[in-house]
Amino acid sequence: MAPKAPRPSPGKKEVELLRGDQTLPIGKKIDFPKVEEDDDWDEPRTQVTKPKPGFKPTPMRAHVLSRVEGPGEPNRVVLDKDVLAIGRALSNDIRLDNEGVSRNHARLVRLDDEFTVEDLESRNGIYVNGLQVHSAVLRDGDEVQIGDFIFAYQEGL
Repeated sequence: MAPKAPRPSPGKKEVELLRGDQTLPIGKKIDFPKVEEDDDWDEPRTQVTKPKPGFKPTPMRAHVLSRVEGPGEPNRVVLDKDVLAIGRALSNDIRLDNEGVSRNHARLVRLDDEFTVEDLESRNGIYVNGLQVHSAVLRDGDEVQIGDFIFAYQEGL
């Protein structure tokens, strides 16, 4: 006598499986490869690489904004924060007391080893090398004008 085919469990319907354009007949088994269980599955899988011998990361260079024109004495500001606020208000990192400067005029933002100057919707705007900009990445030697003040930007001093 031939062995009987297993009967489906009550309440479960047999479904035809589609594979591409082919339909598999009901009752045909699909043999999936067996996956071995990994005992240490909850261990982290990220491997941290150690730096190569002799590798020294480059330190962030000091950037400087030097006032070359404008009211008051020329001065230098070392850009040592990731975000510096510029304006007439007392709370700003770089305070410029002049009617042509808004209370919150602009900001300098560091990303990696570059600074971007951004206008904060000021009345008179900001100029980089004579061109009015909303924001600009600063390069060594750029001139930034805010109101009556002109600053020279220097990298890596």
